[in-house]
Amino acid sequence: MLLEYWNDDIVQEKAKKNSAACKSYTDTHTRGPKSFAQIRHKMKKKKPDESQPCFGEVFVETRERVEGREYKTNPEIITKKIKKINEKLSTGDAHDELLSDRKHGPQWLLGRCVKPSKVSSSNAPTDTYVNELTAKIKQGLAAEVEEKVKQIQAEVDEQVNKKVQQNLASVLKKLGEANPNITINI
Repeated sequence: MLLEYWNDDIVQEKAKKNSAACKSYTDTHTRGPKSFAQIRHKMKKKKPDESQPCFGEVFVETRERVEGREYKTNPEIITKKIKKINEKLSTGDAHDELLSDRKHGPQWLLGRCVKPSKVSSSNAPTDTYVNELTAKIKQGLAAEVEEKVKQIQAEVDEQVNKKVQQNLASVLKKLGEANPNITINI
């Protein structure tokens, strides 16, 4: 049954077309089964401000070639592209325009588990917004904790004062019982 399928002219034509399409793609990644989401997360954790890496940085990270290793695609093309992107990244210019020849969807270089609805840049919060929100939450929590500490301190002080008064009253009572003629002026 499988032999019949592969001997079919339509299937062979489709296989040739797909094979040619695969060979035309020159900048394949070199990260194997590791997802782009994992790579982006790892890169984000390496940054001091933990900001999301840009497409250019992810592209360079996932396309690095090892000297002496043989690849199916021509490494010179990708090496030139990586060099251009690194130059742009080092100057701080816009770096995603070098990737504009890509014919990929919005999930490109984000990972295979990203939902298309979550990719829209209009819905995604910016890093500054997230940082500001985090700072507000921290300030609110700090104020709450400080208020709670003051409340607990006041309760403890009240209990300690009450206990000291009880102990003092008890001592004075025992002193008065032991010496009925004693007068104490407080």
